[in-house]
Amino acid sequence: HEDVLFQTKNWGVKIIESFKNDNSLGLIGIAGSKYKSKTPSGWYSGFPELDCCNITHLNNDNQKQSIYFNPSPGSQTQRVIVLDGVFLCCPRDVWEVTRFDDILLKDFHLYDLDFSFRVAEKYKVIVTFGIDIIHITKGMHYGNKWLESTLVWHKEMKKKLPVYIPGINLRTRKLEKKILQTWLIRLKHEKINFHNKLNWLCNIKIWAHIAAWPFVFLFLVKNNFKK
Repeated sequence: HEDVLFQTKNWGVKIIESFKNDNSLGLIGIAGSKYKSKTPSGWYSGFPELDCCNITHLNNDNQKQSIYFNPSPGSQTQRVIVLDGVFLCCPRDVWEVTRFDDILLKDFHLYDLDFSFRVAEKYKVIVTFGIDIIHITKGMHYGNKWLESTLVWHKEMKKKLPVYIPGINLRTRKLEKKILQTWLIRLKHEKINFHNKLNWLCNIKIWAHIAAWPFVFLFLVKNNFKK
């Protein structure tokens, strides 16, 4: 993003060395997950053994929030399936053969999931913990346009989802239920209109997830803004 400050000296040298040392490496980021759910959502799964992140957010009040998830504490990199778009770096030849779908995605959303997901089908994708970044954020995250793009992308990719790093022992049904509930709670804090909320609930077939029903009312009524 244009609103980041790099805290690590010679971070570019580290990036270049990473690609030089691993020919199978296609993309590097600073936040991502080893699992991408079929539940329409962002990269975050809510499971500490799957999510990877090293970033500090700076809000309008100059308050800092450091977010650090590392499934293997002490490791400098973790292989993932999808990345957040705040920082993405790849060699030019990877970019030339793997573009995000700018026909499907018309707005400034989901390009990061789409691109990293496509790169991960052909190359190794990693989160690095060796680069420290401050992200100057206005506090706005997931709104109407994000949700609309999210529904479109997940519908397009539904035959490929869920997907995860090979070798991970997972109970995908249990994971999906938890991720669904995590995002149901997360999205109630965002400015999403009632129509889009209903679309999301219908897409996830909320009637089949009894354990999530207690959270539905708050999701529908909180921050119920129009576009």
